[in-house]
Amino acid sequence: MASNIRRFPWLPVVDRGCCCSLEACCKVQGYICAVLCLGSFLGIAITWMAFCGRYCDANAVTVGSLALTVGLVGFMTTCMFLVGIYEKRPQFITPYVVYLHFQVFTLIHFAVFVAKPPFLYSSLFFMLPPIVATMHMIVCAHSLRLKMEDAIDRPGSPPQVASAPKLV
Repeated sequence: MASNIRRFPWLPVVDRGCCCSLEACCKVQGYICAVLCLGSFLGIAITWMAFCGRYCDANAVTVGSLALTVGLVGFMTTCMFLVGIYEKRPQFITPYVVYLHFQVFTLIHFAVFVAKPPFLYSSLFFMLPPIVATMHMIVCAHSLRLKMEDAIDRPGSPPQVASAPKLV
């Protein structure tokens, strides 16, 4: 049985995805996320190589490096997530859930702190759907991980309750 820290107690647990089984929903979200992360990484890398020699200052290099790192980490954690689903290894799902938490915090930060007052409300309005979609992805991935851990802890038998050690 996993500890409460690894179980993210603040997240709800679902039994199904939005329109299919939880495993199928997580596979679809994993493939979509892998394509988007890889496309983001390659797009930034190509743009950076094409224009950064002539037009980039120190801030652009810093932001570009950060964007490349986030895209690469996202692609790697998504690949681990897909391997964890196919091989029934819940420990491979945890980095993906942590990465999605990072994405939600980044989206909220962008919507609240980066947008200036004339654009603040429109920024919050346009950032709400990606935040909600990412939260749905977190809940589904976390629920699948818990389901896999429970299946490993008790393959076909009721869970065994461990007794506390007896003091002499």
